[in-house]
Amino acid sequence: MELSREEWRKELDTAMLNRGADIAVAVVQKVEQMPNKSRINIGIDAGVQLGSYFRVEADVDRAWRTDGKDGYRVTLNGIGQYRIPNSVVTPYVIAGGGYALDGTAIWNVGAGTRIALSQAVELDLRYREVRPFEDRKAALKQDHVFTTGLNYRF
Repeated sequence: MELSREEWRKELDTAMLNRGADIAVAVVQKVEQMPNKSRINIGIDAGVQLGSYFRVEADVDRAWRTDGKDGYRVTLNGIGQYRIPNSVVTPYVIAGGGYALDGTAIWNVGAGTRIALSQAVELDLRYREVRPFEDRKAALKQDHVFTTGLNYRF
């Protein structure tokens, strides 16, 4: 059954499962004591939308760094969102925590925008700042992660 454009906009707000994938470029903050360690990230996520304004998501990222320190990062995030009325654009804020492959506890905050391309597919543009929870040199280890991804809703 084909939905009208207005019906599918309304359906964007209903609770449903989602999964997605993203490709990211992250740049570790440049600090005199540490050379720039750029990286390429590829990740997958899965989550559930809980009503119109909240979403929970688990994210797994794989990073390849120019300094050779490759690894994985797993986070669980809460997302507060608000779809702009009569549009397919949903800006959001994100916050969560998790672990890096080396066992370091991390937290992340950020913001992004999802744009519905169809009833089931969204383009996701996101920025996250990722830092260790307990580290005196945390500012030296923060990542600024910019991602572009596609989400499939079912």
